[in-house]
Amino acid sequence: MTGMVKEKRKKSLDVYFGGIATAPILERRVKLADRLDNLHTLDEWKQERIAKYLDETRTYVLPIAQFTESTHWLKELERECERISRLITT
Repeated sequence: MTGMVKEKRKKSLDVYFGGIATAPILERRVKLADRLDNLHTLDEWKQERIAKYLDETRTYVLPIAQFTESTHWLKELERECERISRLITT
């Protein structure tokens, strides 16, 4: 051991969300609830970060919600995405 700290590499979004998509249903539901909570509370974020998070939600999280067979989570996430879309376009 050299005492050097290895460089941490972030997983690509495809790999990260791919792992979530194949996780057990309870883990997927927890992630969906977490994402919904984050969407409810991002009003103080910078516009650029909000737009990126919104795009990530639509690209990766909504398909997971659809696959998870939870119309409740899907509808709630879609509704929140629409609310945020209106916020960043005004």
